[in-house]
Amino acid sequence: MRQPHVAGERLFVDCAGTTLEMIDGGRGEVLTAQLFVATLIAVRSST
Repeated sequence: MRQPHVAGERLFVDCAGTTLEMIDGGRGEVLTAQLFVATLIAVRSST
């Protein structure tokens, strides 16, 4: 989806979807977390 903007003006954030499992090294407890991805777009285009 095209979203016109000035380079560096907006930060795009999205949830990656799947929940991740991590093991706490100190306690051995299994923890769940959601992964978020952020992109600061600054692309020059000739179009």
